[in-house]
Amino acid sequence: MSSKINLKALFLSLQEEIILKLNRKENHPGAKGNISEFNLIDTFREYLPRRYNVEKSFVVDANGNKSHEIDMVIFDRQYTPLIFNFGGSIYIPAESVYAVLEVKQVLNKSNILYTGKKIESVRKLFRTNGPVYHQEGINKKPRPLFNILSGILTLKSEYTSLYSNQFNRVVASLNNIQQINLGCVLEKGALSFSYNKGSVKISYSSQKTALIMFFINLISSLQKLATVPVIELDKYAKSLKN
Repeated sequence: MSSKINLKALFLSLQEEIILKLNRKENHPGAKGNISEFNLIDTFREYLPRRYNVEKSFVVDANGNKSHEIDMVIFDRQYTPLIFNFGGSIYIPAESVYAVLEVKQVLNKSNILYTGKKIESVRKLFRTNGPVYHQEGINKKPRPLFNILSGILTLKSEYTSLYSNQFNRVVASLNNIQQINLGCVLEKGALSFSYNKGSVKISYSSQKTALIMFFINLISSLQKLATVPVIELDKYAKSLKN
């Protein structure tokens, strides 16, 4: 005879575990009431599936273009042949990127628009997309490039309610390559955004499940992206001939 488990209790227990670890990492003078991308990076590395890695980094393409520095870049751990550490900064090839996340203390108009510009700086980069070779030597045609996932994490919000028209209008004002897919306001709830012809639909979780729902939404969205495109190293190597 099968028994039952309280899945909600399991999820809330996991959220509590994550928050406790974040709080321990923030346990130093002046840290109370802050949210740090570095502590989030360590936590995400621990809880994301092993196929993913996370760094604060720039994203670069084969033409030598560079994004803004991104607070959290989620990229492929297994098939990334090049990660550059130069002058104390990390540079990750655009083909290896699954998602970019920005970390701010407060959700407000200024930070939403700034996050949109940082997302745009990544999504507009050129990505190579080479053929896939199998063990049998079969050359598979590359599939279309996916849209790089994006998100924003904050501690609190300047908006009294995330249901407000004012908040909705700011998010809807982002252009196609600036659009934010996921959000988490730890003191308000998790958010997911869907866009349609200049309008945006926003789904919310409760404050009690903010972090775990963001994590579930993020992992679910990452799964749908499948695998990153095959990086064409010869196009990067052209820079060595110049």
